[in-house]
Amino acid sequence: MESLDKEKVLHVAELAKLKLEDQEIDKYAHELKDLMKEIDRIQEVKIEDEEILISPSENTNVYNEDIVGNMLTREEILKNANKKYGSYIAVTRALHD
Repeated sequence: MESLDKEKVLHVAELAKLKLEDQEIDKYAHELKDLMKEIDRIQEVKIEDEEILISPSENTNVYNEDIVGNMLTREEILKNANKKYGSYIAVTRALHD
């Protein structure tokens, strides 16, 4: 079985940030060659000019209509607040470093 040369295997290993031992270089040379053959086989597949399927289902956005309903008045909201600062609700300061 034909394999890749040592320099190409070491280049791929460097890209993958791998440190290979000498005995591993031969092993990966054969494995990379097999992988490249499979990639070549995939590239040989003839694809008709049909629409490519991205998703098996129709992905559509569903929006709800904005309907204004009953709203509380400012006075109704403030009457349930524990602490008030003028016409605002006072809350504990929340800061995080």
